[in-house]
Amino acid sequence: MKKSHAFLPRLFDNKLLISIREYFVKEYKKFPEKTYWKDIHVSHPSVLKILPSNLDEILTNLLNNDKYEIETVELHIQNPNSESIPPHQDNFYHCTEFDKSLKILVPLQEFNNNNGALFYIDTDYDFPILPHKPSKTPNFSSYIEEKDISKLNFSTTCYSYKLGDASYHFINNIHYSIGNKSSFQTIFIVYRFLTKDAKKDKIALCNYKKCLDSHSRLI
Repeated sequence: MKKSHAFLPRLFDNKLLISIREYFVKEYKKFPEKTYWKDIHVSHPSVLKILPSNLDEILTNLLNNDKYEIETVELHIQNPNSESIPPHQDNFYHCTEFDKSLKILVPLQEFNNNNGALFYIDTDYDFPILPHKPSKTPNFSSYIEEKDISKLNFSTTCYSYKLGDASYHFINNIHYSIGNKSSFQTIFIVYRFLTKDAKKDKIALCNYKKCLDSHSRLI
């Protein structure tokens, strides 16, 4: 059975990551309160140019499919003393098949448990979607309650990334962050890949939309 996440050391070019970090720091200085951007590849196609040539082979092997596309690219900024990210599964809101989509996380500096890196619960990639509740955390619409997390009997992994390292996780993985406890800002990019034959679960999507409406009222 496939693991739901893994470390990808030295995958990206350091110089390209330094350059793109400098660009984003300058570009988004005018939005000090905003910490999340979706579809940044549309306005900043440079994030696609840094993808390494061997990524295609990695994705094809993981997805068992060479017909895939980039669904979105997200930019996350965690300022010092930022809020934690609540435990959640991405597929609660993507609502597709568990083996048809995964995400590649690429930090733009060293990244670890002290400055915002994600903790991944060590499940198999087909772990079922747990019940989610509307969240009060901006940019994260839903979360898994502690009473449900506490019932799980799995270990947890948090990677220590050097510049150039990355990781992947399938969309049914449960993950969270304790927030950025350091004195400097951290930035990471998340690429979401989806196979072209992936199907939407309409019932799951309907449930998510109800949760999203409740989240919007809470924040």
